[in-house]
Amino acid sequence: MKLLYCLLFPTLLAAQFTTKEIPLLSGEKWYGGRTADAHLMPFEAGYSADLRRSDGGSVQPILLSNKGRYVYAAKPFQLALTDSTLELTTRTHETVNMARSGKTLASAQEFVGHYLLERKREFPDSAWFSGPVYVLRPPYSQEKLLTFAAAIVEKNLPPGLISIADGWQAGHGDWKFDAANFPAPAAMINRLHDLGFQLQLAVSPFISIPEKQRLDEINSTPPLLLNPNRPAEAKIIEHEGREFHLIDFSHPAGKAFLRNALDKLVAEDGVDGFHFAHGDFEHFDFVISHRKNLPAWSLSNRYADLARLDRPDRISADFGRGGKVVVRSLPVTLTDWEQLPRLLATVSTVGLYGFPIFCVPAIVRSDTFDAELYIRHVQLQSLLPILTLSEEILLLDKDQLAAIRGVLSRRAVTSNLFSMQRSAIVANFPPVCLPTYHYPTEGMDEIRNIYLLNSNIMFAPVLQQGRNSRRVKFPPGSWRLLPTGDVFEGSKETEVVLPLRSGMFFSRMQDK
Repeated sequence: MKLLYCLLFPTLLAAQFTTKEIPLLSGEKWYGGRTADAHLMPFEAGYSADLRRSDGGSVQPILLSNKGRYVYAAKPFQLALTDSTLELTTRTHETVNMARSGKTLASAQEFVGHYLLERKREFPDSAWFSGPVYVLRPPYSQEKLLTFAAAIVEKNLPPGLISIADGWQAGHGDWKFDAANFPAPAAMINRLHDLGFQLQLAVSPFISIPEKQRLDEINSTPPLLLNPNRPAEAKIIEHEGREFHLIDFSHPAGKAFLRNALDKLVAEDGVDGFHFAHGDFEHFDFVISHRKNLPAWSLSNRYADLARLDRPDRISADFGRGGKVVVRSLPVTLTDWEQLPRLLATVSTVGLYGFPIFCVPAIVRSDTFDAELYIRHVQLQSLLPILTLSEEILLLDKDQLAAIRGVLSRRAVTSNLFSMQRSAIVANFPPVCLPTYHYPTEGMDEIRNIYLLNSNIMFAPVLQQGRNSRRVKFPPGSWRLLPTGDVFEGSKETEVVLPLRSGMFFSRMQDK
């Protein structure tokens, strides 16, 4: 009997899924799905993905084609691309649909944005756009935060939102400032506010093992997700070498536990906002929840639902909520120059399928500080809605800081462009995008090292170390480099000099 089961199990498992093969059109390219894969778009033959996995980012069950076709579903599906087909695999009782609207990426995106993405009624808190996001690294202390803020003001840099990760709290589940490092958090935050800063703290869905024991002793343990192999026990996961339980956000008391802790931080200490980190679907796999049979992505969404738009909150992962204007983290790791093109490809594609506002990751600190990479990373963000700066900005010398101030001043001068971006975002259009979106018939499908704000504003960052110039393929028309005024003719590739302190965006000149 056991042998028969082993022989039949693969067949029974396969019967639970159905695969649909869609022949590709000539020259067809596909985009969408996971923000973790945005740097790979448009996808090449051999690409595959399972939308039940987030890999640290957000997921939208929508695909878009440069030939006007689009794929949509209500639940996760698997996809695989060959030289001739797009293969879509779903559970037998679920459906995935394909349709067409026009013949371009823009026409498909316009239809999807109007009919298949969430419509916006609110916009994220203004703190995201009134100044930079300053990312500080652990270890954290009251002295470190106040010293950093004072140094930013002293260098005549604009105040903004200070964001700190795990390590500020007493423990995972004990969402209070660690008294040893933050003896007077309310006074500290009041001083930050006086200097023009706001403070964002990272939280998680975790309860540490020691913290659960403490909460058990005072009968305050929130509902936890259970282990399906031992249903009487709370599930334990390992993350970064430590073990944790997971709050069950399908239970009203689970949501209330974290919400009340955060509300207390706001009311008593003056905290401004929160980063809902570690929402990866993978954390919520193979569990028993209060509300039965919830998939991992649904539990992740319930955690992300705690983020609010009336304060500077951001989330790390969610599913199927493309178009919802909450600030998201991008799942890109930046360690060296090789990752810079990946970041550019990511920021220019995630808006296509519903993720228009995001916080670009800071560069991961290495043994040696690369000031040139730091500056090019900041310049890449010149026309993005949110600008992220890490604490290493204090390591820049006078000339290097001048390059950063150049980015900041150009963002201020072009503030009208951000009102245009806001209008685009509200209408579910991408705020920045690849050139093929606006110029579908000009051979721009393979160009992924520039992005456009609209059909008339183009940005071309330098992505290679030690270079003060780069080759730029211009769309049709005449393009003026700002602020120098140099003019370049379109429909061809040209070497453009772009020194470290120069602007890198081009304005399309009106035809006479």
